[in-house]
Amino acid sequence: MPPERLTPKDGDHLYGTFEVRAQATCAPGAVTAFYTRSSDIYPNEAAGDFSEIDWEWLNGNPAQEQCSLWLNAQQGGKGMGERLMGPSEYQKLMGWPASKRTNSSWVTYSINWQPTFVTFALDGRRVRTMQNGERRTWMTMGGSTLTRAFVSPDKPSHVTISLWTDDRWDRPADQRFGGALDTSGGPYPSRFKSLRRVLCDAPLPQGSAVLTVRGPSWLY
Repeated sequence: MPPERLTPKDGDHLYGTFEVRAQATCAPGAVTAFYTRSSDIYPNEAAGDFSEIDWEWLNGNPAQEQCSLWLNAQQGGKGMGERLMGPSEYQKLMGWPASKRTNSSWVTYSINWQPTFVTFALDGRRVRTMQNGERRTWMTMGGSTLTRAFVSPDKPSHVTISLWTDDRWDRPADQRFGGALDTSGGPYPSRFKSLRRVLCDAPLPQGSAVLTVRGPSWLY
């Protein structure tokens, strides 16, 4: 299952708010993502010095439950703090019944990306904020503990929506990101609508080093 990616064609932007309404599949091995990224080079190991902020819907490794949410940011190609939320956690946080999961309801996911912080929200309710200088500790997929001071991504980026699976077939399911996909089944659809972006006044040139553009004042 090769990755399917949808990316706007109006250039990269520095800082802003990005949101989308989504219903994401909970099929083991299927990874759905909504993210900002400064590079179109994949995998991450080949991208070098890149920035990324992402919502991902995980149904396997490192998630223990299907329909889990994974929040992450990368600056300079390095993770700035990962957060995994299982269904019971986000249901309690949002006041949702146990029957409401990310595959059964339309939910609005947002990223507020600013020079000094990044905030993630569900249906307009903040679920995580990472601020510059704040030290974050998390468990990597390799099982080790990593602590790092957060730095907000600072490279002009574009929003991307994708659906993919870890195709390292020589690895067992618990060592593939998102688990193992049953390729004999499917399809495993994820649905998106109402993409909204509040951006800088104008696109930045590709590879721009201008880091002083903060976007419209109403974002602050």
